[in-house]
Amino acid sequence: MFKVTHHLTAAVVGALMLAQSILMPVATPRKDAAPAPKPAVVAMVTPEPVANPAPQAKGKLIVIDPGHGGSDPGALHQSGNGQADVTEEDANLAVALRLADMLRADGYEVQLTRSTDTEVVPGSKAADLQKRVDIANEAGADVLISVHHNAAANKSARGTEVWYCSDRPFGAENERLAKAVNEALVRNLREAGYDTVDLGVKDDSKAGHFAITGPNLARPSEMPSIIGEALYITNDQDAAQLKRPEGIEALARGYFEGIKVYFGDA
Repeated sequence: MFKVTHHLTAAVVGALMLAQSILMPVATPRKDAAPAPKPAVVAMVTPEPVANPAPQAKGKLIVIDPGHGGSDPGALHQSGNGQADVTEEDANLAVALRLADMLRADGYEVQLTRSTDTEVVPGSKAADLQKRVDIANEAGADVLISVHHNAAANKSARGTEVWYCSDRPFGAENERLAKAVNEALVRNLREAGYDTVDLGVKDDSKAGHFAITGPNLARPSEMPSIIGEALYITNDQDAAQLKRPEGIEALARGYFEGIKVYFGDA
C-alpha cells in the first residue's frame, strides 16, 4: 500500500512541474531597453618607418685628393693584349668617392679636389699640384688625404704603403695619421680576401719630398697630410683588386677607419 501511494504521489508531482514549466511566460526583451554594447574594435595601426637619424656632426673637415686625372692618367696596368685595363686616375677617383660617402654618412665634412676625370688645373702639372694643396688650405681642412696607387718597373713589386713628411711643424701628426691609415688599409684588404704585403709607412723627407706632403711648394699644406699608395697598379695581383667592387670598398673603408682612429672617433 505504501509503495503504490508513493509512486502515485511522485507521478502527480512530476505532472505539476511539467505543467508549470509549460505555462511559465518566456521573457522577451523590452522594446525600450538599451541595446547590448558591441565589443570594442581595436584599430590596426601600421607604424610609420623610423627614419635613420642624421649623423652627429664631427666638426672636422677632410679634403680628399684623388691623384692625377684628365690628361694625366697616372700609372697603368696593361692586359695581355697590351691595352690598359686599369688606370690610376680611375682607381684613385673610385676609392675617393666611396670614402667621401662613408665620411659624410658618419658626420664629417668632406671636400674633394676633383670629382670627375679631369685635372684640377689643366695644362700645368706644377700648378695642378699647387691648386690641390691650395684647396685644402683655403677650406681650412683638418687633414688632407691624397689617394694614389703605386707603380714600378719590376712588375712583381706589390703591397701597401703610406707616405708622410716629418719635416713639418706637425710632422708627428703626419706620422700618426699615416700609421693609422696604413694599418687600416692592410687589415681591410686582408678581411676582403686579399693578403696584401704590408710595406709600412715611409717618410718622404728622406725621398726628396712629395708635393702634397712636403714643404717644397710655394704654399705647402697647413694641416697634416698623407699620400696613400694602397696597391701597385703595375702588379697583376694588386691591379686585380682594383677591378673588384670588394677591393674598392676595402680601400675606402681602410682610409675611413684610419681617419677615425686619428681623430679618436673609432
